[in-house]
Amino acid sequence: MAQSILIAEDDEAIRILLKEVLQAEGYHVFTSSQGREALDILPHENIDLIISDINMPIMNGFELLETVANDYPDIQRILMTAYNVDDYMNLIQKYNIGNIVTKGLPFDTSELILTCEQLLNRNIFGL
Repeated sequence: MAQSILIAEDDEAIRILLKEVLQAEGYHVFTSSQGREALDILPHENIDLIISDINMPIMNGFELLETVANDYPDIQRILMTAYNVDDYMNLIQKYNIGNIVTKGLPFDTSELILTCEQLLNRNIFGL
């Protein structure tokens, strides 16, 4: 059975790109355009990994991943940002985020695919 990934990303183009890339890798992929919507999916699906953008409407990625860590501790978590990770170090520590992928331009999905594989196989410990 394919492992399931939930993508929380408000940018539709990136959300579609990630869904297509991860489905091509054999994952079952769910998507949401913001954090609250992602939380609505979790009770109804068996999600193994959640990938969340930082800046989203209603609930940001830090809040979403904190809620997931508290309510669904077995779900692996990745935070994505197009910004400089150093700018978020205080929040990364505050919210105990261990896995961050940057989405620079052009967006190289190979880092994300590798991080997903390693987390889902429990071969990575994060920052």
